Amino acid sequence: KSTATIAFYLFHDSAVAVSKNGRVQCVLELERYFNVRYFNSLGLDADDIRSFRSTWLEALEVVRSGCDCDDGIFPEYFENAIVVGGNSEYAIKRVQFPSIVEEVLKIGHWHAVDHHAAHAAL
Repeated sequence: KSTATIAFYLFHDSAVAVSKNGRVQCVLELERYFNVRYFNSLGLDADDIRSFRSTWLEALEVVRSGCDCDDGIFPEYFENAIVVGGNSEYAIKRVQFPSIVEEVLKIGHWHAVDHHAAHAAL
């Protein structure tokens, strides 16, 4: 059985990564895609949830359509979705983020990981 995980970082240098069976399949750095240095998906238009939502829906579509998976098949279901946390700013956007992702992808379980703990785990 194939297992898939997707991970997100929402703050400066926002990114999304997809892995299958423990192997990284693709990474989208939003800074590169949107051509905005130190792209911060939470900080842009800080009070505008619609902008945040549309940014992530566009990024997710790019990942879904452009991820070159080892077996040529993008996962239909992710057992785990990981959000690397930062500080407590932008709580409304962080709370709504899972529902935005689930407009595009099927997720089994959501996990929050502390930013500094994520570095230490590497």
